[in-house]
Amino acid sequence: MPVVAPDLGTGKYLELMGLDKKVEAGKMRFVLLKEIGRAVVHGEVPSDLLRQTLEACVHG
Repeated sequence: MPVVAPDLGTGKYLELMGLDKKVEAGKMRFVLLKEIGRAVVHGEVPSDLLRQTLEACVHG
């Protein structure tokens, strides 16, 4: 299983993530696990942090 995502470019990943069913009113929402069986929905992720995270996933 790959541990580094294909380099599609950050913009393409953001575009594809924007099509997800969790997008509400134009804002991306993320389901995060606090622990096994306990998830929370979080919608306040700074765009700079999201871009940095995507870059790290692509470039390892």
